[in-house]
Amino acid sequence: MARIKFDTQIVKLMTFFDSLTGSTLKDCFIDSQDILTFVVKDGINKAIGKNGATFKKLEQGLKRKIKIVAYSDDMNQFIANLLMPL
Repeated sequence: MARIKFDTQIVKLMTFFDSLTGSTLKDCFIDSQDILTFVVKDGINKAIGKNGATFKKLEQGLKRKIKIVAYSDDMNQFIANLLMPL
């Protein structure tokens, strides 16, 4: 089984996300378009916040575009979550 290694930048971003949202974070990565994607195991509503308030605080605090995705054990559902709103 391959081991996942996080660099210090990703660990800091994950810690910031955890402290601001209180959601359970599964993973975090930066895509080719420099968008920071957080994969949330549970509590996606808490991560986004009422009217997107927490989401906006995250974007302002991190000074970059972010995306929050709900994790699912069902691979088809997870891929649909990643591709949303396409």
